[in-house]
Amino acid sequence: MKEIKMGIIGPADSLEIIKNIVEDFNNNASIYFKPYQNFEELSNIRKFCEENFLDVLLFSGQAPYYWVKERENIEIPMLYIPRNGTCLYRTLFNIQLDKVDFDKVSFDTLSEEDIKEAYKELNIPTKKIYTLAYDKYLPYEQIIDYHIKLVNQGKVIAVATCLQKPYDILRGKGIKTYRIFPTKSIIKETF
Repeated sequence: MKEIKMGIIGPADSLEIIKNIVEDFNNNASIYFKPYQNFEELSNIRKFCEENFLDVLLFSGQAPYYWVKERENIEIPMLYIPRNGTCLYRTLFNIQLDKVDFDKVSFDTLSEEDIKEAYKELNIPTKKIYTLAYDKYLPYEQIIDYHIKLVNQGKVIAVATCLQKPYDILRGKGIKTYRIFPTKSIIKETF
């Protein structure tokens, strides 16, 4: 059986989580990790694929996936680790621990349907869900502005984001911010 060569792309903190998990159960793939801080660093992703003779690219989330998909001509299969299910449940658990009103939290990346489903399954009553879902590349600034606007309008007091840069910037502004990381089960399911 031919060994698969897989490139895994994401911010360093997400790659650490993924690396620890894939090392536990991977035995028939060579893995090449490529960390980035800004999407612009992904403009050389084609070279990364060619130099390592990659068969597939796995992105830590949909944001880098869509950035590459829209800008680079990649001829190998690409997929990303979704941020629903257990990823969302873990974040909701942390929000509950902090006693934050669920109606006062804004999300990004996740669809309103995924959030509603999680709320229903966890018996979380809510009147309003604020989320910036997308199925294409959105600049960090647009995502950050979305959350800041809701905070400034008094509609939310906390943010749940899947993205490192918005997380860092929003926390730097003193906004209570949660990071939605991939969980072991979601990574295994994707891998």
